[in-house]
Amino acid sequence: MIMKLSVYVSLLVFLSIIACKVVKEEDNNNAAALNDYKLESGDISPWTKTAEKDFSGVDQLANDAFNGRAYSYEDNWGLDITGAFLQSFSGTDNREISVYCIEFSNTTQAQTAFAEEKTEMVNNGNTAYDINGFDNTTASLLKTGGDYNCLGVFDRFYVIMFMYGFQEVTDARSTAYSFLALYEKRSR
Repeated sequence: MIMKLSVYVSLLVFLSIIACKVVKEEDNNNAAALNDYKLESGDISPWTKTAEKDFSGVDQLANDAFNGRAYSYEDNWGLDITGAFLQSFSGTDNREISVYCIEFSNTTQAQTAFAEEKTEMVNNGNTAYDINGFDNTTASLLKTGGDYNCLGVFDRFYVIMFMYGFQEVTDARSTAYSFLALYEKRSR
């Protein structure tokens, strides 16, 4: 009798461990990863990827790419950057786009980064435009001097696009939409 009980208990413990492992793997498989947001040449016509660089955290991002700006996410807003990458693309008519995709520790932090950055840019005199198909709390196009910046937030990922060579807001808005729609699709 004790032997049978011992076998049943052992079997129950084993099955519980396996069930927990399967649930954990399913949860991880459903979550988008930072690399899921990386684009390749041909993903969006006529854009060709010209460069790519990964950043392991806020220090590397601040020192190698943002001229210290990434520290403001932590210092000013208390946000935790867990990783990031930069991709550069060239298009027609001497247009170029640099995309930073920054992963935060959770969705709320990514949304905070988006909202704070957008507010700061508007307060600095930049004009904000809505992007058709996106709520203005998840995406925005901003006229910054002679160029455009596009901001977007998807789950725990914050996307910043620096768009060069666009003369018309309609062209910038259309291109921003193309990139953001692909990021949104990859976030699911």
